[in-house]
Amino acid sequence: MAKAIRENTDHHLIGFDVQSEVMKKAFEEEVIHEIPNSIEEALSKSDIVFLCLYPFETVEFIRNHYNDFKDNAIVTDTAGLKTEIVQFYSKLTHNSKQLEFVGGHPIAGSEKSGFNHSSAHYFKGASYVLTPHRGNREETVRTLTELIEVMGFGSVTCMDAKEHDEMIAYTSHLPHIIASLLLKNKPGNTGTTGNALVGGSFRDATRVGNMNKSLWTELLMCNQSNVIKMLESFESDIKAVQSALESGNEDALRGLITFDIMN
Repeated sequence: MAKAIRENTDHHLIGFDVQSEVMKKAFEEEVIHEIPNSIEEALSKSDIVFLCLYPFETVEFIRNHYNDFKDNAIVTDTAGLKTEIVQFYSKLTHNSKQLEFVGGHPIAGSEKSGFNHSSAHYFKGASYVLTPHRGNREETVRTLTELIEVMGFGSVTCMDAKEHDEMIAYTSHLPHIIASLLLKNKPGNTGTTGNALVGGSFRDATRVGNMNKSLWTELLMCNQSNVIKMLESFESDIKAVQSALESGNEDALRGLITFDIMN
């Protein structure tokens, strides 16, 4: 996020990380303009704040640091789940510091983590979702949208937080589970012979399988009801494919493994 903002805007950028060496490296590489002495200092100076934390930590951070934010600041997050966070934001609509909280989720990134793997170009042409609530002003949403577009995102979509979490269970959580299980179900004793048969389809299907376990455990548990629905639907289709194979029903199998993407 910092690299994309620095590369594409003239904003004065303050970056804070719990690891001091990350802040030092970001400053040395001119990704950020200054290193704050504390998180309190960073928040007190910032007109727009991007919180890049896990879902539970996002809420706890705001609870613990509410008084540290600059008056009238816009505060947004990048967490992969939105319902609980936005419900928390909506309770802060009329607050003494006149802070405005808007949920956000960049639909882009990498299976690799850490500053050394970061790039301003992950976001080029990607989608960004904002999940404003009834307490948000149109002007605030417009300000964030304009900044996000300048950062390089191809589109900014506003949607309800509940709808976001339902859809993300299908577009992200289920694929990550499948990728992980594909890697775990590798046949034994394949050696170099098995590697010779690994093509683009397997690499594409398993790219995100080597994931951040702490983050993804939290994401899946937080969104468990939606994820379970997706798993139940997927399990039903897998069993149907198995049944068609066992019965030798080619017509049923053909119908199950083909899909008209235009529909």
